[in-house]
Amino acid sequence: MKLKNINFQLSTGARSDIGGRPYQEDSYSIPPTFALGKEDWLAILCDGMGGHAHGATASRLAVDSFRGSYVSMRRSGKSVEMSLEGALRGSNLDVWNESIRLGCKGDMGTTIAAVVIVDGRFHAINCGDSRIYLFRNGETDLISKDHTVRQDLIDLYGADKKLDSGGGGALTSSLGLPDDELKYTLKSQKICYGDCIIICSDGIYNSIDIDLVGHNIEKSSPEIVDIIFNDYLDTQKNPGQDNATLILAKYMRETPNGLFFSMVYRKEELFLFVLLIVLLFIMILEISESSYSPKNIGLYDNIGALLSHIRVYSSPQ
Repeated sequence: MKLKNINFQLSTGARSDIGGRPYQEDSYSIPPTFALGKEDWLAILCDGMGGHAHGATASRLAVDSFRGSYVSMRRSGKSVEMSLEGALRGSNLDVWNESIRLGCKGDMGTTIAAVVIVDGRFHAINCGDSRIYLFRNGETDLISKDHTVRQDLIDLYGADKKLDSGGGGALTSSLGLPDDELKYTLKSQKICYGDCIIICSDGIYNSIDIDLVGHNIEKSSPEIVDIIFNDYLDTQKNPGQDNATLILAKYMRETPNGLFFSMVYRKEELFLFVLLIVLLFIMILEISESSYSPKNIGLYDNIGALLSHIRVYSSPQ
């Protein structure tokens, strides 16, 4: 198999915890790709606004609405960006209408952060303060943008200004607003081998150093998620722990099935060494059975050609 043609795959993990709160207002969804009718990988996370009426209802409704709208628009031929924006506006309208139906107009909302990975790119959209990070080459960068009073002040005066913490985390946008008041951030960029996408609610990034994900990047995504929740989010030590939700997606080369081929992919030099030993053994047998003759020249030429191909195919792409 030509390793330069190897496809990519995702290693994903997700977990949500109620923390020390009486209600779980976080919701998330990672629908199977076959349900999308496309090659898209989609992940959605919503955090019902704490202190607001029906926060859990808002987050669940937004996740379901966003997922359904995105799938429908993609199947109709819309681009990823158009589908993400349309799904966000559609879910905003659904939460707004539900707040009117329940008699809590303007007092029901949720944040949202969603990521799509397809065709070697990832697309991120968010509204509110649920975040999307990218871990690449040992560094963790914030991809999303908080829609908060604090972020607005930073935009106006710069990050070096001392900002009053009072009310700084208050949201300036969320789902459940009139459409003309809605603010969101949409970004798209190439995804690279080894990248890890991190989607989380504020119960994660306000409680731990997000770089802990990078410190454990050699582990699988489910293992990293369990480490974060089991080792660092301890509700017994922190009874005020907020609802916390974390989704990880590591973008990796896809290896063929089987231990042998997996070893070949990860240890190209070892594979080449083993093949060289086998070929040398064959040559020794041939030489011991017959002298070097024109009959054997073709054998040696074929071995040399094979070795040159092996060096090409076993080189990392």
